[in-house]
Amino acid sequence: MTTEISYEDQFERAISPAQAAILERYIKVFSVNGMAKRKEEYRKGERIHLIYYRDPDEPAEAILADYKLFPTIEIRERHRVGNYIRVNYFEYADGVL
Repeated sequence: MTTEISYEDQFERAISPAQAAILERYIKVFSVNGMAKRKEEYRKGERIHLIYYRDPDEPAEAILADYKLFPTIEIRERHRVGNYIRVNYFEYADGVL
């Protein structure tokens, strides 16, 4: 299981770590085996939002407990539909849907 870290701007376009360092707002992406697992959004150096790609065996309650320091958490679920991947998401503010 290989974990990689990359960066995106606020529009989810790839940027370099050097670009992220000078931007007021950026996203830090944690990918496992080439697929995004979580994205942490920062503004002025503070974590403001989490996007978490949930596996079917991961309970949402555990994710919310593990990342409770984020003010908002978006949990995304990927589903294969034929040749496509459908993404459903649920957004929580302070642990509430």
